[in-house]
Amino acid sequence: MADLQAFADKLERLPDELKKTINSGEVAIGDVIVQVAKQSHKFTNRTGRLESSIKSRKSGTGVEAYLDTGTAPYAGYIHNGTKYIEADPFLANAADSRQVDAVIDAVIERALEVALNRI
Repeated sequence: MADLQAFADKLERLPDELKKTINSGEVAIGDVIVQVAKQSHKFTNRTGRLESSIKSRKSGTGVEAYLDTGTAPYAGYIHNGTKYIEADPFLANAADSRQVDAVIDAVIERALEVALNRI
């Protein structure tokens, strides 16, 4: 009976440990998206403001990569394009990159390890 209680206690703590693991993984995913986006845009940048505008943050459902138009007001025009400027969706492309897929796989693997090691 004591073994069953110990198992139940471990299962009860598991969601908190998984949340911590997944939260840190989401931050890592956001960091990789930002890094890839900063390296992959085609804009000839003299000031570094475009790179500085590429950011990520935790949101209610995960992580969100975004362009801070306060830092570089033109960032959205470069990313989405205009009538005169061809779109360079570097942020969207970064989110779909192999590097991000590798980090996602690592986060899932780590979460499974945490779950299996705690049971």
